[in-house]
Amino acid sequence: MKTITLFLSLLILSCNAQKETTKSNNQQTVKKENSNNQSTQIELLTKGSHGGYETEKYLVIKNQKELQTIYTKINMMRRPGIPVPKIDFENEMVIALFMGQKNYGGHSISVKNIKENNNKTEIIVEETKPKGMAKTVICQPFYFYKINRIDKEVIFKKVE
Repeated sequence: MKTITLFLSLLILSCNAQKETTKSNNQQTVKKENSNNQSTQIELLTKGSHGGYETEKYLVIKNQKELQTIYTKINMMRRPGIPVPKIDFENEMVIALFMGQKNYGGHSISVKNIKENNNKTEIIVEETKPKGMAKTVICQPFYFYKINRIDKEVIFKKVE
C-alpha cells in the first residue's frame, strides 16, 4: 500500500514538473545597430523545453494565422496548452527560436543584437549550453520573442 501511494505521488509530481510558465514582463533591451544606433525592446513571450521541432529552426512570424499554427504544434502534447498571445502585427512581429532536439537539459538561446543595413536586418542569437552536470533528458527547447516589426529581409546569425 505504501509503495502504491509513493508511486502515485511521484507520478503526480512528475506531471506537474512538466508544466511550462509564461511571463509577459520578461523585457530586455537589445542594442540595435543602424544609422542612429538606437536600442530596441524585445519581450520574451514564452519558453519551454518541448517545442516539437527536432531540428534547429528560426522563424519570423508576421501574422496571427502563422502564430496560431506554430502554437498548435508546440501545444500538441500539452493539456492545457500555452495560450496564443495577441500581437499587434502592424507594429510588432514574433521571433521563434527552436533549438532542435537535445540529449540533456539546460540549453537556452536569446537575441543578443539586431543589426540593420539598407536592405536586410541581421538578428544575432546566442546559444548557451549547460556548464557542469545537467539532466539527461530528451528536450526541444524553444523561445518566442516579440520585437518591433521589421519589413526588411531578416537573417539569423548564431554565436556561441
